[in-house]
Amino acid sequence: MGWIYLVTIAVIATAIAAFALQNPGLVSIRFLVWSIDSVPLAAVILVSGAVGTVLVSVIALIQRWVMQSRIRRLESRLRLAEQSPKPQPRDVSGSQVQRDRPGPPESRT
Repeated sequence: MGWIYLVTIAVIATAIAAFALQNPGLVSIRFLVWSIDSVPLAAVILVSGAVGTVLVSVIALIQRWVMQSRIRRLESRLRLAEQSPKPQPRDVSGSQVQRDRPGPPESRT
């Protein structure tokens, strides 16, 4: 499974690099109050891809951290539940049923 992931990333990175290198023209960038003139389109494409990769990686790391902390919390709750004494079963009348004596519960007095 790991090699499929790496091959997929390599193919996508190669496609982005090929697209960027085939578009060498200069462009102007305007964002809110910033303005940059005469920037190579290839640089804009590569920087945009890198920023997107970093943002997705940060989001994935945060989600992984949250999930791991939840797993640790649930595992500790499970250990506590396994270590605590189990409640005795009750019969219909509400008194506790004693399971250590042989025989049906009706024969005990």
